[in-house]
Amino acid sequence: MNKKTRKLIASSIFACMAAILQAAGGYFPGIGYFFSPLATAPVLLCSMFSIPFGAMSYFLTMMLLFILQPTELIVFPFTTGLLGLGIGASFSFFKGFVKV
Repeated sequence: MNKKTRKLIASSIFACMAAILQAAGGYFPGIGYFFSPLATAPVLLCSMFSIPFGAMSYFLTMMLLFILQPTELIVFPFTTGLLGLGIGASFSFFKGFVKV
């Protein structure tokens, strides 16, 4: 399989995981709020591999949240997702140095 195809599939899986973790706060009040901050991790990992694919995963997660849990769409783009995208891009840019 092509390397670009593998990255595309991995970023879509990461986007699905981020959308499910972010929507857990709305579906399971109480315990779901502990899973909601974990939505940063899939976007972070995807943007560590490749910044364009990380951005694609970020926007795909927003589209999935628009369908699954529109109320979480206010929170994800400005806090959780942007944090994962920024930290992952900085890891990718500095190649995992301690500077980050």
